[in-house]
Amino acid sequence: MGGINYNREHLKGELRQLAETGIGMFLINKKNEGYSLDYLVESAKEYGYITEEDTIRELLNKIFQDLQNQKVYSIYNEKIFEE
Repeated sequence: MGGINYNREHLKGELRQLAETGIGMFLINKKNEGYSLDYLVESAKEYGYITEEDTIRELLNKIFQDLQNQKVYSIYNEKIFEE
């Protein structure tokens, strides 16, 4: 199963806030399944959604932006749109 593994995270307040956005509740997995935020940060860095210096908080900010219909692109996609 996907999503953020709620049971393994120390930022439960931020995750609760994400769940309260409505559609964000589908990103939280409370069945002790899903991915850790550390893993998701590393994946987001690899795919260019956040920089190498960014942290879990920046990833959560990007997720909040996306949930508020503010487009979030990978740096790789931004290069395509600039051409």
